[in-house]
Amino acid sequence: MGADFVSSIGKALFPPECTTDDFMYKYKVLLGKFNSYTAEARYWMHRDKDYVAWTHTNLNVDNVFFTRDKKGQLDAGVLDWGGVTCASLGGNFWWWLYCCEYDFLTAHIDGLLQYFIDIYREQCGISLSLQELKLQFIFSALLQAIGVLGAVPLIYRMCSKKEWRTITERTDPRIYADVNGTGNLRVYIGTFINVVRMIHDWGIEEVIDNWIEEFTSVTGIPKKKGYKPS
Repeated sequence: MGADFVSSIGKALFPPECTTDDFMYKYKVLLGKFNSYTAEARYWMHRDKDYVAWTHTNLNVDNVFFTRDKKGQLDAGVLDWGGVTCASLGGNFWWWLYCCEYDFLTAHIDGLLQYFIDIYREQCGISLSLQELKLQFIFSALLQAIGVLGAVPLIYRMCSKKEWRTITERTDPRIYADVNGTGNLRVYIGTFINVVRMIHDWGIEEVIDNWIEEFTSVTGIPKKKGYKPS
């Protein structure tokens, strides 16, 4: 369903190089391969306690409030406590940024991660690796790339395939405005755009293959059989 949405129904929203048969094959192979390693990826993200902290999976502007103390220093608080947990920092970093505009995200991801690393070290003394944090970020993106496949029927429920025939850009009000009082459709589509373009542009296939080699070497667990799309 995801490949059909990207290469056919929602094709106008994606760069041409992301809708070819060749790329769609790679997209399906990568997601199929990573889907068989989701438990291992979750373990990997939490194996080092330095990369696990009290955090929030959805700490966006509608879930926080800002205030100033008596000295005028800016402070923040949490409104929605449902996503509060001890979890992977790199994994949650994806959930803080996944609705970014793609061009901004891909241009600044290393800088954003490095800024977090610098501030985190300044505040608690723990030094994190940019490479490891970015790997966890990519893991979380791929986990959502798999999860959002289940949202394809919801996308068509909120905007029918008939309507999609005349949609040519992401800011079309039929898919950009709230539907039934929520921005879910806009979020699902934005997620598809970001993860598909990341897979094409970021060399993620090689990143995952290298990680599987490392995981196999470290744990001694044999590799799983490769995935071949039907």
